[in-house]
Amino acid sequence: MLASNIAELRTRLDQFARTKLTLADFEPMLDVDADLSLSEVTPELFQALQLLEPYGMGNPEPVFAAREVQLVAPPRILKEKHVKFKLRAGPIKSKEAGELSPEAILATPRCHPDSATIRRSEREAVVGALANGNHDSRTDFRSKITFDALAWHMAERMHKDQLLAGDSIDIAFTIGNNDHPEYGGLELSLRDFKSRVTAVRLTRDDNAHLAEPSPH
Repeated sequence: MLASNIAELRTRLDQFARTKLTLADFEPMLDVDADLSLSEVTPELFQALQLLEPYGMGNPEPVFAAREVQLVAPPRILKEKHVKFKLRAGPIKSKEAGELSPEAILATPRCHPDSATIRRSEREAVVGALANGNHDSRTDFRSKITFDALAWHMAERMHKDQLLAGDSIDIAFTIGNNDHPEYGGLELSLRDFKSRVTAVRLTRDDNAHLAEPSPH
């Protein structure tokens, strides 16, 4: 192509793009390899993923998605632009009012006032389930493990979503390992996150504002 035609080519390409492209075409897309609950993130899985290395062009690092992950502590801002989350698998199933978990039933002394509400049959049922291996303690254990998750350059988004401890978010992440001898272990690197409660919280705030009587 002659250099004298570059300006005309640029003009025609711009006109074509303006007629064909929409705002949705400019939204970045993130490819996710699989849904994965945080209760399934284990050292064994991390070791298996290491067999896929080295990552790079033609061999991208696997990205996973976890739904309704729970924030167990307030997010921490690092260097004014990054965020550190502490997360665990969710959702946490709520119990009926007054219902005790198997652990609480066994841990409540018979002399405690609350023990009066625990039937002998309930205590015996829990003991029997544990003895027979019917209580999935491994699953319960995995669901309570917390993970540090680093979100690089996402501090502004975190402030916008007004995330609080106890909120639920959807996340896209990769799995890594912190080799620090004291507080190392598996950790997550967030590629993206989406708040599941911000819209609900804003709606409630708006309704509360509308319900306030106007000053006379």
